[in-house]
Amino acid sequence: MDDDITAGPLLPRVQAATERALASGALGPIGTGEEVLHDGGYAFRLRTVASLARKEAAQEQARAGGFDRDPFLPPYEEGLYVGPVPPAHVGLLNKFPVLEHHLLIVTGTFQPQEGVLDETDFEAWLRILRAGAGLAFFNGGAVAGASQPHRHLQWVPLAERPPLEAAVAAGEPLPFPVASELLPSSWLAEPVVGAREFHRCYTRLLESIGCAPGAGAPAPYNLLATRDRIWAVPRAEESIAGVAINALGYAGWMLAADDMQAETVRARGPLALLAAAAGR
Repeated sequence: MDDDITAGPLLPRVQAATERALASGALGPIGTGEEVLHDGGYAFRLRTVASLARKEAAQEQARAGGFDRDPFLPPYEEGLYVGPVPPAHVGLLNKFPVLEHHLLIVTGTFQPQEGVLDETDFEAWLRILRAGAGLAFFNGGAVAGASQPHRHLQWVPLAERPPLEAAVAAGEPLPFPVASELLPSSWLAEPVVGAREFHRCYTRLLESIGCAPGAGAPAPYNLLATRDRIWAVPRAEESIAGVAINALGYAGWMLAADDMQAETVRARGPLALLAAAAGR
């Protein structure tokens, strides 16, 4: 039986899996250039994709071959599987990562990405954060940046605090709605108990930003968490002026698919794009 990947330090496990996947050709990192953009007193990081050719070729090959199975159900693509994440998830490498050591935390059975998150999702989230200091995030629906209908959380390691986390923590005025709460260390210490509290926190945050599910699925939103803080933002548009935005934008990390999009981000400013994507 596979080992729980959160039973020890997470990053070395993901690094080892990444090395194997690179050696086998299973992983296709997307090269980017990076620059810092200052907007509203915040230092955003903008990555511009050098080429999406490899990802687009793989997608075209899959379409030509009629490959339409869920990539987040077993048998997993060889080289991308990292291991189980209790109580009901598995860790898979992002096949086409922009950020290094990008981990997907996927439900073991199909659950809809647009559905309400449950306590098993939050237990997995807490176990991941306890095992590896990083940013965990969730794109609540296609409008919020989700590219797969099968539920998946995401995690990337952190070398530094996300640019917007401090602003959110300090309650600084931002041009888009945001709700946040502290993430108590006790939740990380006891993930089973903490998951119940995290779920209650999640409900409060969605209510605060106007995305509470009611009788159906929540309205689109992004949810982010470090070991210190949780924050949520509502979403109204998947992209603005051609620039796609997911949860990472609300951490302060922007992505442009080409030089034209990068110029759009520079000209309009990250804050204005994030505000528009949130419906403001």
